[in-house]
Amino acid sequence: MGLNLKPILLCQALCALVLLQGCGDTEPQIPESPGIDEKEPTPDPTPDPTPDPDPTPDPDPTPDPDPTPDPDPDPDPDPDPDPTPDPDPTPEPEQNQAPLAMDYVHPDTVRYGASVTLSLDQLGQDADGDALQLAQWVTDDDSTAISVNEQGELTLRPLKTGTQQWAFQLSDGEAESEMATFTVTVDAPSKKQYQRLLLQSTFGPTPADVENYAGFEPVAWIDEQLALSPSSHEPAELMGISHDDREDTWFYLSATAPDQLRQRVAFALSELFVVSRLGVLSQREEALTRYYNNLVTGSFGNYRDLLEAVSLHPAMGAYLTLINSRKADEARGFQPDENYAREVMQLFTIGLYELNADGTLKRDDSGLPIPSYTQQDVQEIARAFTGWQKSDAEYIEPMSADESYHDTGSKAALGHSLPAGQTALEDMRQVLDILFEHHNTPPFFARHMIQRLVSSNPSPEYVERVAQVFIDNGHGVRGDIGAVVKALLLDEEALGLNPDAPPRKIKEPLIALLNLVRGMNGQLDDQTRKFSGSKYAYWAAGQGPLRATSVFNFFSPDYVIGSEQKTAPEAEILSWTAYAGCANYMRAMLFESKDVDFEVSYFTEDFDDVDRAIDKIRFLFFGEDMNPTLEPHLRALIESASNPDVGMRETVGVLIANSDEFFIQD
Repeated sequence: MGLNLKPILLCQALCALVLLQGCGDTEPQIPESPGIDEKEPTPDPTPDPTPDPDPTPDPDPTPDPDPTPDPDPDPDPDPDPDPTPDPDPTPEPEQNQAPLAMDYVHPDTVRYGASVTLSLDQLGQDADGDALQLAQWVTDDDSTAISVNEQGELTLRPLKTGTQQWAFQLSDGEAESEMATFTVTVDAPSKKQYQRLLLQSTFGPTPADVENYAGFEPVAWIDEQLALSPSSHEPAELMGISHDDREDTWFYLSATAPDQLRQRVAFALSELFVVSRLGVLSQREEALTRYYNNLVTGSFGNYRDLLEAVSLHPAMGAYLTLINSRKADEARGFQPDENYAREVMQLFTIGLYELNADGTLKRDDSGLPIPSYTQQDVQEIARAFTGWQKSDAEYIEPMSADESYHDTGSKAALGHSLPAGQTALEDMRQVLDILFEHHNTPPFFARHMIQRLVSSNPSPEYVERVAQVFIDNGHGVRGDIGAVVKALLLDEEALGLNPDAPPRKIKEPLIALLNLVRGMNGQLDDQTRKFSGSKYAYWAAGQGPLRATSVFNFFSPDYVIGSEQKTAPEAEILSWTAYAGCANYMRAMLFESKDVDFEVSYFTEDFDDVDRAIDKIRFLFFGEDMNPTLEPHLRALIESASNPDVGMRETVGVLIANSDEFFIQD
């Protein structure tokens, strides 16, 4: 019988399987296959009779510490290329929020002309905590100055009375707010401010001005004055007039013309661009009439244009010897005249010394003032100004150039070069451009105009504010005289808001005299447009239109008096002798003049109300600051007057003769 091997082979197979799985208490584990149902393992039908002594069922039986999860049997169409999440994900940045606008009402009524300061945080808030900036503002009041400092404070100077509102848009650097509003109520100008403005901008207030106080708006009044047509000083027929004719017309217009601001500014300009009937122009009445009229028409124009008109006028050419100045010719003994070259710098534009923006002197390391020009500059500019001749025998038309007498060589002055080959007009215009653009000219001109109209001792800050308007009138224009005048009259210092620098000056004697005529309601001849005998008034006052004794005007702008060394230019000509002579003339004019009809009924109608009469006198002649010791005397004169007309004349005559306050503009 043969041997049956099936049991033996089956036994060996089972043993091999046991060896493959190992021994122990743990049942053999078969690795799972994803997605396949679990089944009992089926032995290989043809197993290797000699199994591997150390078989490894899985090439990497040890799992990773962070095993990658099995792929989704139904993966997303666009799986994340980096399925491992960021252990610390960064949140998306929040969207910036625009500032929140607010409406702010100032709690107090603001004094006219005063500044108001508020924080931008009072106009808006930023939810993100960003710093606020002013993006834009909207207002129908272009007279309001608005500025923002580095601390984020907003400063406004409203110059219209009543309740006003401004709209502001704020920004945080990325987004802008809705419009925030600021509302403030501005008080009306005080009666003192009103009277002060009239003294500064006219030849004195009139009785009608007393009645016009209610509702007075300084900005509107100045704008109206700037818009008025010039009252001409030229008669219908210029030829054949005399100096008396010219001066009589000047007095008439100064006392009665509606364009008072223009006439007052023209007089101030005549004390800067000085020419005079005393000297070489004593027989040039027509020339001086035309010259002064140029100042009147140019009073609110551009300084650069006026500077050229003055430089080319034959009255100036004769007075400062520019006419017939010729290029150097040693054989014929000619040398350029240096007179106008020097004075156009020293007196008309940049002054003797370098100035800071506020008009104060620049000084060197030794503390000495730094000269603004050299003798070499004078000589070079004199060469540039050669070749000019009068155009007509009467010295009326602008000068013309004779190019054969003009120095056409290159020139260098004040740090600038003038190329060779230029005409006389080209050279002159380039020099005038240099002077016009010089950093000294704005504060130099600003100080002159402030001294003539407002204050003998303006603060440096006041000068600088006005000089900045000369540099830029707010519309990118340099040298706008009208804008300069408006700025200096509306400045906080001119309105009396700076107690450390009151707007005080001595009245020029001629202006004091006109103050009397206008205040006493003096009526002049409207048909002749003259004040006959004005020369007597000029003799008494010690000054008159285009009557200065030299190119340096009637007085020095730096004349000082008193132990405190305060500047008081007018005091140079108002000695006690001159004061007495001027006061006596005024009193005589009240009683004896046949050329002025003093219509005093305006005063006499109030003689039954002494307090009201004194209030009028105070307003017209004292700026609300009448000496209290004088008032009892005036009251007694008014109460004892048997004839109101005579009583009023006597009262005012005594007032002028016995009060130096009348000669103070404050």
